[in-house]
Amino acid sequence: MKALNREVKKDHFMLMLAHTWLLKEFLGGDFPAVDNQEDIFAYNVFPDMLPIHKAVTPAMTHGGSRFRPLSPKHLKAAFLQFHILVDDLAHYGAIIEPATAGFNPFAQGYTYLKGRELIEPIRDLYRSLGEEIDFSLAAYRAHLLIEMTFDQSLKRDDGDDGIMMILYKGLRSAFEINREEFELNLAWYFGIETRIISKAVEQAQRVCTYERIKEMANDKGRINLYMERFGLDSKDPSSLRGMTELIDSGMELVRDYPDFLKPTLSAITKSRFVNPL
Repeated sequence: MKALNREVKKDHFMLMLAHTWLLKEFLGGDFPAVDNQEDIFAYNVFPDMLPIHKAVTPAMTHGGSRFRPLSPKHLKAAFLQFHILVDDLAHYGAIIEPATAGFNPFAQGYTYLKGRELIEPIRDLYRSLGEEIDFSLAAYRAHLLIEMTFDQSLKRDDGDDGIMMILYKGLRSAFEINREEFELNLAWYFGIETRIISKAVEQAQRVCTYERIKEMANDKGRINLYMERFGLDSKDPSSLRGMTELIDSGMELVRDYPDFLKPTLSAITKSRFVNPL
């Protein structure tokens, strides 16, 4: 029975709800006060979504200056910066300026520290399926698993569709109302050709239905996403059982997730980040 498939290069559903919650709280927790600005929540998650296009890499979206001065014509790009600051704090435990080159499996941010306990279980799962993966790759996958279970926990405790609906409305606003401005801001900030940005946005629009976002926040959806992301066969009972156990372990590890959220808000508030609204 085939248990391993080709690995897929897509990280675009990682920490989406956490990013949305943090921006909402940063703005004062009063979403309606951000009049006609729903699309800022799309900017806030899109650095992770641009690599949906094969020509875009995470280094292109996360490798620049954290506090790059904004052009008066591109003020909403600030919320691309907000995303990157949150990622720094999640991965490294501090805002990194200038950006750190390369991948560090020993990073000291919440998602890597929490993921430490999952590294060997992940390697064991792959060994049981006939593949050996090294420490670095297992550490990367472990931190992604923590990010997934973080969002799962946040959605569970949200109690309704509040955060997901804010995210969905933001994406729809960017895709359907402010599309041209959105693409121009992305192209300007990341220095990526507009035609590539347009293709990436088009691909993301097809993926980001409300049903798809909602699916990614439930247990089955997260399991399927992880298995798809790392080439595991969802029809293989051993793979499914092993992944379910890893998800359960991740959920237990992130029970203290609120302890990450408030210090993250505080660090961004005290940083050089400028809210243009």
